[in-house]
Amino acid sequence: LPREAEPLLAELAAAGFTARPMGERCDLPVTWSDFDGYLRGLPKKYRDEAKREINRMDERGLVRSFRPLAPDEPELLDLRCQLIEKYDGSVDRGEQAAIFEMIREHVAAQDITVFTVSKEDSLLSFSLFIQDGPEWTVMLIGSTYRDPDAAYGYFSCMFYQPIEQASARGVALLAYGYGSLDAKRRRGCQLFPYYAAELRF
Repeated sequence: LPREAEPLLAELAAAGFTARPMGERCDLPVTWSDFDGYLRGLPKKYRDEAKREINRMDERGLVRSFRPLAPDEPELLDLRCQLIEKYDGSVDRGEQAAIFEMIREHVAAQDITVFTVSKEDSLLSFSLFIQDGPEWTVMLIGSTYRDPDAAYGYFSCMFYQPIEQASARGVALLAYGYGSLDAKRRRGCQLFPYYAAELRF
């Protein structure tokens, strides 16, 4: 249960449930009107780090873009599987393909944005964000590990490109969820606790 569930937590407590903190998650409130405004809001060392990453992308000729999700995206599936395999050791391609299909089936096309970074004709990294009113949530991300430049693409798709577009899309919060807290914090995210509630008999 995230902090938005405080009314539910109060009702659960009244019903005899016990709530306890489980950890922290990352969200990034949108307080800027453009990317320069975002950068100005970062501590200097993190601002310089972001500028270096963006400059290195430009030096390497990496192309940043965003678009809707297409009916068939084998390249995105490949990148997703590479990321999962790197961190989990193995990947079920069919399972990952089913996640893409579930998103296509249950989320309106206009609420899905795919951010990409490419090098020449090769797609290096992508992220898939879903908009729900004023919130943008990252749902999927993928990256190749066959090209060292993809490391820049990962952070661009995950942070810099959505951050650049958020204000114009009416987004008030970028929801980044759990894990990799330090990397998210260095790019401006705030940590918020989340809870579990249990009822013992």
